[in-house]
Amino acid sequence: MSCEIKFYSSINELVKIKRILFPNEEAEDNDGESWSDEAWTWKTDFDEASDKNEDKISTDWIQSCLISTSHQFEVLVIAHQDRYVVLSSKWERKNEKEVRKYYVTYPTSTTSDGVGETITSVLCVPIKSLQKSSQGMPDWICVILGFNTGFVRMYTVNGELLMTEVFHDEPVHHLKFHCSAVNPAKQELTVLYQKTLIIIEGLGLLNSLRACRSYIAKGRALYGSGDLHSQHPPLHYKKLGLQEQSRTNDCFVLGTNAPTQFDHLIAASVAGGFQARYNNSPPVATGILSLGSLPYCAWHYAVEGSAAPLLSDVAYALASKVTSKIFSKTSGWLGWGGGAADTAPPKPKDKQVAEPATPVYPRYGLADSLREALSISASPNERFAAVTDSLGRVILIDLPRGVAVRMWKGYRDAQCGWITAWEEVGQLSSSSCSERETTIPRTVSFLVIYITKRGIVEIWTPQQGTRVAAFNYSKGAKGDSSQKARDLHILQQLRTELLHDASATSFDLLMDIRHASIVNQGLDLLLECRHLIDPNTFVKCLDSVVSQYSKAEALDAESRLLLSRCRILSRLARLYIHLKAMQSLPPDYDAVVNASHVSLQDVATILRLDGDEISRSIQRCTTPTLHPIASQSAVEIHTFLCAFELSVGHGSLEDCVRVKSSLSRDDRHALGYWIWGTPFSRNIDLLDELAQVLKSSSIAADDLVAMLVDYWLQLSSPALSNILHFHKLLRILCNFAGPENFNNIETPSPWWQNLKDLLSKSCNLEQACCAALVVRSVMAEFEKRKINRLNDKNAEDTDVNMEDSMNDWEDMSIDFCAWNVLSKQLEDLSFLSRLIRYNPVQLRETQRRDLDFLVEDKYSDNLEFSLASILQKGRGAVSELIARWVTQNLLKVRTLIGSTEETNENSDESMANLSDAELAPEADKLSVGSLEEIVVIQDLIRDLSQHLPHSTQHDVILLNAAVEYAAIWIRNPKHMKLLQRSFETVLPLRSHLFRHGICRTLWSMSFLPIFQDLAILMDKTGRLPKNFTSRKINLPSPDQAVPFLEITMKLLDTAVSSAMSAEIEPPPFIRYDDIWPTCEGATPMQEVAIRHRLVNIDLVLLHHQLAQTLHLVASLEIKGVHVFSLFDQRVGRFAFFKDLHSYPPLPSQEADPIVVQNRLQFLKQVISKAVEHMENNQSFALDYINQAIKLGYEWRVDVDELRIKYVDLLYLNHMDHLAHEVLVSIGSDEKLVSTLLVAAGRRLKMFLKPSDTSALSPMTTEWLLNGFSSKTESVRELEACDPIPTKTLALLVECLCRIPSECNEQFIANELHSLLTTMQGPSL
Repeated sequence: MSCEIKFYSSINELVKIKRILFPNEEAEDNDGESWSDEAWTWKTDFDEASDKNEDKISTDWIQSCLISTSHQFEVLVIAHQDRYVVLSSKWERKNEKEVRKYYVTYPTSTTSDGVGETITSVLCVPIKSLQKSSQGMPDWICVILGFNTGFVRMYTVNGELLMTEVFHDEPVHHLKFHCSAVNPAKQELTVLYQKTLIIIEGLGLLNSLRACRSYIAKGRALYGSGDLHSQHPPLHYKKLGLQEQSRTNDCFVLGTNAPTQFDHLIAASVAGGFQARYNNSPPVATGILSLGSLPYCAWHYAVEGSAAPLLSDVAYALASKVTSKIFSKTSGWLGWGGGAADTAPPKPKDKQVAEPATPVYPRYGLADSLREALSISASPNERFAAVTDSLGRVILIDLPRGVAVRMWKGYRDAQCGWITAWEEVGQLSSSSCSERETTIPRTVSFLVIYITKRGIVEIWTPQQGTRVAAFNYSKGAKGDSSQKARDLHILQQLRTELLHDASATSFDLLMDIRHASIVNQGLDLLLECRHLIDPNTFVKCLDSVVSQYSKAEALDAESRLLLSRCRILSRLARLYIHLKAMQSLPPDYDAVVNASHVSLQDVATILRLDGDEISRSIQRCTTPTLHPIASQSAVEIHTFLCAFELSVGHGSLEDCVRVKSSLSRDDRHALGYWIWGTPFSRNIDLLDELAQVLKSSSIAADDLVAMLVDYWLQLSSPALSNILHFHKLLRILCNFAGPENFNNIETPSPWWQNLKDLLSKSCNLEQACCAALVVRSVMAEFEKRKINRLNDKNAEDTDVNMEDSMNDWEDMSIDFCAWNVLSKQLEDLSFLSRLIRYNPVQLRETQRRDLDFLVEDKYSDNLEFSLASILQKGRGAVSELIARWVTQNLLKVRTLIGSTEETNENSDESMANLSDAELAPEADKLSVGSLEEIVVIQDLIRDLSQHLPHSTQHDVILLNAAVEYAAIWIRNPKHMKLLQRSFETVLPLRSHLFRHGICRTLWSMSFLPIFQDLAILMDKTGRLPKNFTSRKINLPSPDQAVPFLEITMKLLDTAVSSAMSAEIEPPPFIRYDDIWPTCEGATPMQEVAIRHRLVNIDLVLLHHQLAQTLHLVASLEIKGVHVFSLFDQRVGRFAFFKDLHSYPPLPSQEADPIVVQNRLQFLKQVISKAVEHMENNQSFALDYINQAIKLGYEWRVDVDELRIKYVDLLYLNHMDHLAHEVLVSIGSDEKLVSTLLVAAGRRLKMFLKPSDTSALSPMTTEWLLNGFSSKTESVRELEACDPIPTKTLALLVECLCRIPSECNEQFIANELHSLLTTMQGPSL
C-alpha cells in the first residue's frame, strides 16, 4: 500500500520562541521565515551526515522542550524550565494549497515566584461551549502546567491564571485529560506524581474553569483588570498511593469495574487463601494500570468510597506537630536563634498542606525485572493498549484480561497512537418520505508506531496480520495531525462570523469547507442564524456546493446526502424569492374590478350549489365586494427554511419536503399567510405561475393543502372572489397529489379524510362550512374522473363535465356521502357559533348589577368549539355549550326561554317561544338596549332551533343552566345569589321527573358537602361561629350560612313535591338531533336527571328538619343548642347525610322523652328570640314563630305549651291584640288560665299602690307580693300603662271566662276584677 505525507503546518517564529524560552543563549540572526524553511525540510537516513549534524545542532533545543497541542491543533504550547509560549494557528495559502501556520499568541516571561519552580508537564484541555449552537466546537483552550513543587496551575491562552491547586508535594510527572469514546460522559484529569495518582472528576473541573474565566472577564470589564483570583468550589478528586511498584512512569485509568460474584470469589481466594474472609456483595472499584518497573505493569483497584486514615498516620502527624511546637518554644529560651527566626523573611505562603493518599495495592501484573515500561497509548474502544519499554519493544496488552497479546521488537524510543477507519455504507442515512433507515457503520482501529530514531511511521492491525503501511517521516518529531482539523477551524470562523452578521464572507467560508459532514454543520449554522441572509447569495452558495459535488465521479453516502440537501434547500430558497417578488408587484386594478363583480350565482355555478345552500352557507360568511387582506410581518428566509424538514429519497422515490410537525400554531399561520396571502389579494392569473414553483419545490401536496385550508379558516368574511381563488388552488394542489390517491371508490380516501379532519377541528365554523362545500365540489370532479377511468381505461385525466354528476346518486361514493354529512353538520353548528359569538353587553351589565357579580377571566371558560370537539363530548354538548354561554353572560334563562302552559308530551316546543306576557314582568327592569339584545338573542335561538330542535328544548337548556350556575357558585361561594339563580332555574321545569333529578344532582354537587360540614360544626360549637377562618368549610363567612340554609330548605321541599308528582307522571321521551352518529362522550344532563332513583320522602323530610333547625339557630343567633341532641340518638342521627334514595332506619313517632324535652326547650327559645324582633320587624318575627309551631307539629311536641309561651311573651310586651288572636287556637285552658292570671298579676303589681290593696283578702295580697317573680320588663310595663288599666281588665275577663269554678285562681281573679272595676268607676 502506498502512502503520502502532505505538508500540513509550520512555525514561522522559531527564533522568537527560542529567545523567549532560552534568554541566556544567543539566538541566530536569521529571520524566522528563512530559517523555518530549512528547519522544516525533513531528512531521512539516506541524507549526508553533515546535514544530519547541522539539523541536530539547530533543533536540539526543541527536543529539550515540553510540547502539547489541543485536539484540533488550533493551539500549540511549548514550555522550558519556568517559561512557556502559546501559539495559535491560522490557515494561509501557499503554492495554491492551504497550510496551517502558527504564530505566538502569549509569550510569557516566567511562571516562577522566586522559589525555583520549573515546568515538568504541559497539557492543553479544550473547553466546549454549553450552547446548543456550538456544534461541538471548543469554546476556548485551557493550558494546564505541572511544576516540580507539586503545584498544578491552569491558565487561559492569554496567560490569565484561573486556578492553582497542590495535590502532593512531589514533582508533577505527567498530566492527562481522558475523554472516553465508549462513555462520552466519562471525563477525567489525571495528575501523576512519583508514586501518587490524582484523579479529578472532569465535569466539575470544567465547570469550575468556566466560572473562573467568567469571573476574570467580569473583573476586567468592571475594574479594567483581569488580575483577580476567584474562589472556586473545591474540586472532587481521588488521591491514590500506588503501592508495591518500584518506579511509576505512566498510568491509565481503566474506569469503574463491577465484578461478577464469581470473579469476586476468585480474587478473595487468591489474595487471602482458603481461610479468606469476604463480603457477600462484590465491591465496585476503580481500575488503574500503572507502568514502570518492578513490576512492569500492575493492575490496581481502588474500592469506591473514602477510606479512613490509618491510626499510625494520624499519630505520626500529631507527634510531628507537637514536636515542632516544643522545639520552636525551647529554641528561643536556649538562645538557639529564636530571634533570628522572628526576623527572617517570611516564606512563601503558596504552599498548601496536602492530605495523605489512600494506599492502593495491585491485584496482579506483568513481572519483568529487566524491563521498564515508559508510556502507554490506549485504543479508542479502551480494550487494548500499546506499551513502550526500555528494551525497545512495543507490547500490545489486553486491558480487561491483563495479558500481553502481541510484541514488536526493534522500536526503541517509539511513540504510539491509534487511528480509526469507518466502513463506507452505500445508502447510509438515506431516507424517503414514508420511512427513514439509519445504518451504524462498523469501525476498525489501527495501531500507529512512530520510530523517532529511524524516522519511520508504521501502521499495523493490532492483534493479527502484517503491517498495513509504512512511510518516512522526520526524525525526532513530536505531534500528530487530523484530516478534518482545517474544516473544523473554518467552521469555527464561520460560527464567529455569524455572531455578528451573515455576509458574503460567511458563504465564502462555507464553500471553502471540504468534508460533507462539516458542510452540513455549516448549513445548520446558517439556517440558525437570526441575522438577515440575502436569499440570492444563499442560492448561489447552494448552487456552488451542488456544482462541486455533482462533478465528482463517486460520492460516499454522506456526500450524497449533502448533495440532495443542498438541492432541496435551493428549491425552497427559490420559492421564497418568488413569493417575495410576488408581494412587491403592484396591485392589478383590472383584477380588482373583475373580482368586485363576482356574484352569488357565479359561485353557485362553480360549486354546483342550489339557492338554499347559497343562502344558508355562502351568503352568511362572505362579503359581496373585495376588500384588502390585513398585512402581516414578513417571514425571514431562515424562518421559512427551518419550517420544513427534508427527506432524501433513494431509488425510485423522490425527495420530499414536509412541514415540521413541531412547528407552533402561530408559525404555521405565518407560513401559510406568506405563501397564500398574495394570491388571494392579487390577480388570479398569478396562481398558475405559483403552482409551477410550488411543484418544483418538492413540498408534499398534502402539506400545501393543509396550509391552504388553514389560511382559509383564518379569514374573516372573505370576498366572493376569494372562493374562486380557493377553488382553483385546491384543484391545482389535488392534481399535484396524483391519481393514486383517488382511485379507490369503495373505501374512503386518506386524502379527503385528512381534509375532513382539518375542517372538523376548526373553530371557525362558518368558514369551515364554506370550505366543505368547495372541497365537496372538487372531490366530485375527481370522483367523476375516477368513474371515467373505470369505464374507459383510455380516458384522459382532464377536466370533465360536471353538469349532472352532483345529482347523479348512482355515482356517489363513500367519500361524497361523508362530505354531504360533514357539510350539514358544519352548517348546523355555524348557527350555534353565531349565538355563542354574540355579546349582549347591556343585558350582561344589568344582570351583573342584579347579582353583584362579574365573571372573572380566570373563571370564564373558553367557549370556542369545533365539530370534532362537539362530537367528542357527546349528545349533550350543544345544550351544555348554550347553557355555559347563558351563565357566563349572567342571563336569566326564563327571560330568554319563556314558558308555556302547554304540557302536551307530543309538543316539541323549543326555546324561541317567548311571549309578550312572559316578558312583561322583566321589561320594566330592562333598558331599551337590553330589550333589543333580547330580541336579537331570540332570533338567533329561533334559527338554531330549526337546525338543532332537540338540543334547544326548554327543559334541556334549563337543566344545563342550573348545573352551570351551581358550578360558578362553587368557584365563587361568597356570591350566594348565584346559588339562588341556580335554584330559580329549576322551578320552571315542566317535567317533574327532570325537576326531581336536577334537585338530586344539585344536592350531591353543591349542597350536601357544605350542609354536612356546617351541621357538624354548629353541633360542636352549640352556635354559629363568628368566622370560618380556621374551619374546613366551603363558605367564606358565617353571613352566607343563613341564605345557604334557606335555599337548602327550598331545594328539599322541591325534591319532595317533584318526587310525589313524578310517581304518577310518565317518563319523558328523550330525542336527539341527527348530528351525532354514535353515543360516545359524556352522558347528557337529561339522561342523568331521569336516571336518578326517586327520593325517600321521609329521609328528605328528616334532612329538612335538620336544615330548618340550623337555619333557626343561625338566623336568630341562638346559643347553646347542640342540634343533633334534638334527634333520636339511636336511629335518627345515623340517617343523616345518606343518599336521599336510600332507606336507613328512621326514628319512630314516639321519641325519647329527653329528646322531646330538648325540642320543646329549643322551640321556646326560638319563640322568645322571635318576639324580641316583633317590635322592629313584625313579619320577620311572625315567620319564625310559625316555623317553630310547624316544627313542633313535625316533632310531635305539645304545641299548646308553645302557644301559651308565645301568649305569655305577647302580654309581657303589651301586644294584647296579638295575644287575643292566639288564644282561640289554644285548647288547654288549665295551663292557659294560670299564665293569663300571672300576666294580669304582673301588671297590677306594678300599677296598684299599697293603699289600693287594703280591700283585698290576705290570700290575694300575699299572691300579689310573692305569688310570681318580677321581671325586668316591669319597668317598661309601668311606663306603658294607661291611667285606667283597660287592657288588664280585659285580660282578667278573659281569664274568668276560662277559669274553672271553686278554685283559688277564681277567687283571686274575682277580687282583682272587682278592685279594677271599683277603681275605674263609671268609666267601666
